[in-house]
Amino acid sequence: MFAQPRMLIRAASPLLEPMNSTSASVSHKLRKSRFYYSVIGLLLLLIFVEFGLRLVLGLGHPILYELDPSFGYFTQPHQYTRRLFARTSTNSLGMRSPEFTIEKPAGALRLMFLGDSITFGTTQVDQGSIFAEEVRKDLSIMLHRQVEEINASANGWAISNEDGFLHSRGTYNSDDVVLVLNSGDLDQPFSRFSDVAGGQTNSPRTAIGELITRLMMLRNRFSHQDAGTTVENDPATERKNLQELTSMAEFSRGHGSGFLLVFVPFRREIVDGAASSIPGPLKDWAASENINYLDLTSAVSGYETQAITLRDGTHYNARGNRLLADSLENYLADKFSK
Repeated sequence: MFAQPRMLIRAASPLLEPMNSTSASVSHKLRKSRFYYSVIGLLLLLIFVEFGLRLVLGLGHPILYELDPSFGYFTQPHQYTRRLFARTSTNSLGMRSPEFTIEKPAGALRLMFLGDSITFGTTQVDQGSIFAEEVRKDLSIMLHRQVEEINASANGWAISNEDGFLHSRGTYNSDDVVLVLNSGDLDQPFSRFSDVAGGQTNSPRTAIGELITRLMMLRNRFSHQDAGTTVENDPATERKNLQELTSMAEFSRGHGSGFLLVFVPFRREIVDGAASSIPGPLKDWAASENINYLDLTSAVSGYETQAITLRDGTHYNARGNRLLADSLENYLADKFSK
């Protein structure tokens, strides 16, 4: 009585097997296509992020350096970047300043700035807002003559690096060599490229890779260990640096250039409203060598640290650079208008 349904099921089972096999095949293809779409979607997302980091933040194309035995390292020539909305470019000699001819144009005033990251301005300050460039633009109007700026500076440089650069490259027929020193420079030894946090000689393969690297640097607080910002007092290094300052002044004078010492303090290290903070040994050296110096402490001490510096409290932002430029260009305008 019940045999017939079982016989029908057995008879139908060969017909059901191909249907189950087809269903499994379709399910497998769906899973496979979803995997492919997921991979393609991930690749498109990575491409979108990569181009976004390059176009918006300028990552993947940092300012690069080249090594030199005379002064350690310097920025490579013919570079242009826009990082974090700030432009940075170098001329054919690797300097963050406009092109210039070796022979100075008739009637032109040429100033050669020597310094470290304070003078270079960091890549977080736009090219047109660093104080050396502001001085060039404003001084040409104030003096009614062509003013040329040679910005020979690099992140982390010490006095011995600057001395090596000057003796290696010369003064470029400058009217004045303007040496910009900061808090701690007297105790800083020769800086090597390995001392430059995040410094690179070749571009990273991807912007995403650079982002990950810089996030790791921030996590490990490497950015607060920039050469020259964490040095401790060292009498032997101080004596050597003072000797090299004398060598720089004599070299400049021997090549027909004036020599001006400009002291720019770290804002975080001076008290509010301070009139001067130039180290005593540096001040005594300038007096003994008959060197003119300009202490820019009062130009920045009346402002809150956060208002005129970058987040590190050391390097000046665009507003801070403007304050430095105001005082420096007024001094130079008075000097060269006489």
